[in-house]
Amino acid sequence: MVPSIKYSDGLLKDEIVTESAIVAQFLADARPSQLLPASHADPNAPLFRARVAYLTDTWNSKVQSSFYAIMKADGAEQEKLAQDMVGAVEKEIEPLLKDAAPYFGGSKQLTLAEVRSSDE
Repeated sequence: MVPSIKYSDGLLKDEIVTESAIVAQFLADARPSQLLPASHADPNAPLFRARVAYLTDTWNSKVQSSFYAIMKADGAEQEKLAQDMVGAVEKEIEPLLKDAAPYFGGSKQLTLAEVRSSDE
C-alpha cells in the first residue's frame, strides 16, 4: 500500500501527496525539525540535506534494488546475491555512516536519513 496525505493550508485545499518517500520529504519540508533542517536554518543545512539525499539514493540504487532478486533466487545463487548485497552495504553505505553517533550526521535523534532508508 502506498501512503498518502491530504494537505490543506491557507492557499491550498485538499492537495493529495502520495508515495512514502515523497510524503516523508514533504512533511520534513513543511515542518522542519531534527529530521531535516530547513534549507536556511544554518550554513550547514543545505549540505546536510544533500548528504541525506545522497545516502537514500545510494541505498535505493546500490543496495535495496538487489533485495527482490535475492527473494526470488534459491540455494547457492541466493547466498551469492545476499553476499553481494552485504558487500554493497560495506562499500557504499558504511562510509556514508562514518559519523553516525547514533544517528546520521552525528545526530542524537532520528533524521530523515533513517526515515527514508526504512520506507523504500
